[in-house]
Amino acid sequence: MRSSFEGACVCLDLGTAMSKASVWLGAHEKDVAPLPIGLAAGADHPLLTPSAMYVDDGRIFFGPNALKRAEQGLDSRRNPIVSFKMILSAREIEPTLALKLSRAVDPSGTLCHRDGIVLYLAYLDQLIRHAVENEPGMSLELALAPRRLTSPNWQSFDEARHIIAVLVDEAAAVSRDIGSTLCASEGVSLQRVRTALDAARAEPVRGAFGGVRIHVRGLRLC
Repeated sequence: MRSSFEGACVCLDLGTAMSKASVWLGAHEKDVAPLPIGLAAGADHPLLTPSAMYVDDGRIFFGPNALKRAEQGLDSRRNPIVSFKMILSAREIEPTLALKLSRAVDPSGTLCHRDGIVLYLAYLDQLIRHAVENEPGMSLELALAPRRLTSPNWQSFDEARHIIAVLVDEAAAVSRDIGSTLCASEGVSLQRVRTALDAARAEPVRGAFGGVRIHVRGLRLC
C-alpha cells in the first residue's frame, strides 16, 4: 500500500448514514481533495456513499446496491447493516466486533461485526481506487496511499487505534483478493467472502493503515 507520494494518505469518514473520503498529499492543510466515491458507487451524491451492507440469498451487497436490495426484500423483514461508525465507538470494541450479526441482518449466521467492518472497508477501498483512476490529474499511485480514519468517540484511543489498524490491513487484503466484484450490482457470494476474510486474517496487507484523526465537520477530513 505504499506510494511514491511521501506522506500522502486517503482519509475516510465512516459516517452514521454516509461515508466520504478525501486524499491528502501531506505537504500542508490545503493539499486536500475530496474523492467522488459516491459517483463510483452509483450513489445520489457524488461525494457520499451509503454506509450499508445487506446479506440476501447467499450474497452480500454494499452501498446503494445494499439499500436497493433491502427495499426489494421488505417482505423478508430483514435489515441492512448500517452505522459502522457506531460499532467502532462501542465502549469495548474488541468484544463487540466478535459478536455475531443478528439473524435479521445475516440469516446465514456466519458473519460477525468484525467481518462486516472489514468487508465494508474493502468495499470503500475499491471505490477509492475507482475514484482516483477516473479523477483528472490525479496520480494512480495515490490509490495505494495508506488509509487514515476519522475518529468516533473512542473510549480507549490507543487500544482502538491498534484494533482499527488490524482491520484496515485485513480489508486491504480482502480488496486485493476480491477486487471490483465488491462493487457489483449482483453482489458477491458469502462463500467467496468467507474465503477472502480467512486469507486476510492469515496474511493482511501491512502498511495499509495511516493512523486516525479526530473527526471534523465538512469534507476536508485530514
